[in-house]
Amino acid sequence: MTHQDASCDEFDRALQTANGWMSEIGSELDTENPDEACRVLRAVLHTLRDRLPASEVVHLGGELPALIAGVYYEGYRLREKPLRRGEDDFLAEIRRRLGADAPAAEPLRPFAAVLKVLSRHVSDGELEEICEYLPKNLRNLWVRLEEEFSRLEWAGTTRRA
Repeated sequence: MTHQDASCDEFDRALQTANGWMSEIGSELDTENPDEACRVLRAVLHTLRDRLPASEVVHLGGELPALIAGVYYEGYRLREKPLRRGEDDFLAEIRRRLGADAPAAEPLRPFAAVLKVLSRHVSDGELEEICEYLPKNLRNLWVRLEEEFSRLEWAGTTRRA
């Protein structure tokens, strides 16, 4: 195997992993359209990222697969302070980023879908740290969604081993 073959294998694995995430998000949203899943992932990750301090942006990025991390960092501008707005603004920003033609008009569902997929692949400790940095009412929304996942017995299957 040449060095070039190994590099191609790495890209193939990265693409398979990213496609797996798109499939999981699509499943949560009842869509088989990977473009819609990617749009939702991008909208939610960017909205979340812009509300985190730079150190936490990097920590979360370090736990994401390579291509998902690329989507996450796309267009990122280092801020002295993260945006500190609440739940309504957070959901309105997701809606804005999804665009007017997005089928997911209610932004809570896309946020819940991405949160579920993150909870399968990102460490509990990292998710708890992210939650700590969010404004209180947005943190409460995050906790309510996680409690709902548990209530529906998703917790055992959504958390990674």
